[in-house]
Amino acid sequence: MINRLFFVGKFRGQNNRLNRDRYPHLYVRTVIVPGNVRWFAVISFFESVDECLKYVTELEDIKNVIEELNKKRASGSISTVVYASNLEYVWIPMVNDFVEEWGKDMVPQDVRHSSTHVRRTVDIPPFEWPVNVDVPSDVVAEVSLFTPQPNDELEIVSLETNDESSP
Repeated sequence: MINRLFFVGKFRGQNNRLNRDRYPHLYVRTVIVPGNVRWFAVISFFESVDECLKYVTELEDIKNVIEELNKKRASGSISTVVYASNLEYVWIPMVNDFVEEWGKDMVPQDVRHSSTHVRRTVDIPPFEWPVNVDVPSDVVAEVSLFTPQPNDELEIVSLETNDESSP
């Protein structure tokens, strides 16, 4: 069962990601919270599968880099100095580039939280993130048409055909 449902993307204005004429492809990523039975889903809409895959690839790069750094630090294979240096000079610039390309609205909650924590840790002012938007009920209904397993994997559904695809 989804404990939280986060919408990422512009909610209003010209680039409103809920505009199904412009953004017909639904993206859902489920994330299990370590040590808990809770999980949440991140949803957004894209113009094309290619746009969605580009977004997901860049997002996964950010997540993989920090995960690998955390593993190395936990195993003792890198020092605290090297760890902090990599966070400041590798990982934070990756997040900055993502924000520059996609906008703050498109950054999922888990990355926002990590970014804020890391920036404070290395004494860099954190971003001011946009306020969370309640997911409209029609979007909740679309997401509940299929219930992805809590496996942190990509699901893309074309609302035009209801076809599912995975990279």
